[in-house]
Amino acid sequence: MSTGKIAVAVGVVGVLLLAALANRPSGTRVKEVDAVLTYVDPATRTLAVKITDPSSNAPLELSGKVPADCDIRVNDDTATLADLHAGDKARIRARLVHADGQSGRHPIADSIYVTR
Repeated sequence: MSTGKIAVAVGVVGVLLLAALANRPSGTRVKEVDAVLTYVDPATRTLAVKITDPSSNAPLELSGKVPADCDIRVNDDTATLADLHAGDKARIRARLVHADGQSGRHPIADSIYVTR
């Protein structure tokens, strides 16, 4: 491959990377964790979970929002937040975002996969 073609390829990759980063909200991280649901409130679309802190191995309880477009499944079947129960084991993918006027990061679920 010629030097000119390599430079073009590197330039295209750089532009795509910058475009992807520009579309990502500032201060957002995505995490995927195994959890046990401890609280589910379909009316307020909130959820609390217990996980194991990866850095200390200590139990950690977190709560967050579940938007209407969150992909929820129970045993691979499409489900709703009302189908989930405290005690369910789940694999959760969530964005950790800085909320305006609040300190720390707050989880917002992207997907919840429960196995029973």
